Amino acid sequence: MMSHPARQVNKVKKAIDLISDGVPWAITAEAMNQIIAIAQRDNNLEAVLKERGAPLDNTHNVENRGGVALIPVTGPLFPRANMFMQVSGAYSVEMLALDLAQAKNDPNITSAVLMVDSPGGRTTMINEFANQIKDFPKPIVAYVVGQASSAAYWLAAATDKIVMDAAALTGSIGTVLAMDKNEDGVIEIVSSNAPDKRPDPTTESGHATLQAVVDDLETVFIDAVAGFRNLQREQITALRGGVLVGAKAVEKGLADEIGSLESVINQLQMENPMDIQKLKADHKEVYQAVFNEGVASVNATALKEEGAKAERDRISAVMASEHYAGREAMAAKMLENPALSAEAINSILAAAPKAAATAPQAQGKQLSEFEKAMASQNGVVNIGGGGADPGDGEQTDEQLGASVVALFQKTKGKGGSK
Repeated sequence: MMSHPARQVNKVKKAIDLISDGVPWAITAEAMNQIIAIAQRDNNLEAVLKERGAPLDNTHNVENRGGVALIPVTGPLFPRANMFMQVSGAYSVEMLALDLAQAKNDPNITSAVLMVDSPGGRTTMINEFANQIKDFPKPIVAYVVGQASSAAYWLAAATDKIVMDAAALTGSIGTVLAMDKNEDGVIEIVSSNAPDKRPDPTTESGHATLQAVVDDLETVFIDAVAGFRNLQREQITALRGGVLVGAKAVEKGLADEIGSLESVINQLQMENPMDIQKLKADHKEVYQAVFNEGVASVNATALKEEGAKAERDRISAVMASEHYAGREAMAAKMLENPALSAEAINSILAAAPKAAATAPQAQGKQLSEFEKAMASQNGVVNIGGGGADPGDGEQTDEQLGASVVALFQKTKGKGGSK
C-alpha cells in the first residue's frame, strides 16, 4: 500500500526538524541523505536501537598507546549525545571534548591522535571544539583513515599536523542548510517586526536571507581553516567545496603527509619521551619516589667517601708520627684494625723498640720495666738487627705488632703507659 502524500511530507518535515532545527550543516550530501533516510523510518528510534542491539547510552572509547591517546572521530557529528546518534553511527562533539580534556589532564598521556573518518555534521559546537584542539597543550595529530570532510575537516585542521592514508578523502569546505518545502497545512503567523524569522526559501527574498546565514557561517569555517593551516582564503575557495584524495590534498595544503596510523604513533612516541620536567609535573608521586631513592644513594656515597677520608687521615697521622720510623711493619699491622685510633697506635709505637735495634738483654744492658714485660711475654726481643735465627725466639714484624697490641691492652689495664 502506498503512503499518503501528506503523511510522507510530514515524515520528511519531522526528519529534517529532528536533525537540523534550522542550523546549517557542514556535511557531505551522501551523509545528509543517509541521516534523513534513517530519520524517516516509521519505527521510533528506541525500537530501532533494540533491533540493532545497540545500547541506549552513548559510549566513547579512548585508547592509550604508550602515552599516545587515540581518540576516534567517526560518523556524522552531532553537538550532544542522543538516541539518534546511536542509530546513525554518529559521534557527539560534547563527548569528544570531554575525551580530549581527559587526555589533557591525564599525566600518562604525552600526545594525542584524532583518528578521523567522518563526513562532517552539525556546525553547532564545531568552532568551539576546534579551538579547544588548537589550544591542546600536548602534541596532537589528525590521522585521516577514510574521510575528513566538512565539519570533520574543520576539526582536523586545528591539529598540529594532518596525516592521511593514500586513499583517504578530505575537504568539502562549506556549509549547507536543509529545510522542508511544505508546511502540510500548518499555519504560522510571524510577528510584524520579524519577517525573516520564517523566511520562505521558495521566494527570492527568503532565499537571500537564508543564503546570507549559510555564507556567513561558511566565512567562519574558511577563516578558521586558513588560520589553522596557514593558507590564503583564495586557496580554499578555489576548491569550490570539493574533496581531494591523499596526495592531492597534501599538494593543495589541506594535509601534511601520507602515512599510516602506526607511523604517526611511533613518531609521537619518539618525539615526546618522558623527561625529568614532565615526570615532575605529571607524575609527582613517581618523581618523589625516584628523588628519595637518589638522595639515599647520594647519602650512602657521601658516607662512604667520608669514611674513606677518615681512614686516610688515620693512616697519615700514624705515618707522620715521630715514632713511625723503624716500626713501619708494626704500624701497618695495627692499622689493619679500624678500632685502633691513630693516637692509640702512636702510643704503642712510642713504647716499642725500633726494628733496627737489638734487645737490650742481648747486649748485657739493664732492662726497663716495659722491656721486662716484653721479655716475659715473647722471649728475647730481637727485631731485624741481631742476626738471630727465628727459631731461636726471633719474631716476625707481624707477630711483634700483634704482641705489642696485646701487651698494650694488658699494661693499660694495670696503669701502665698509654
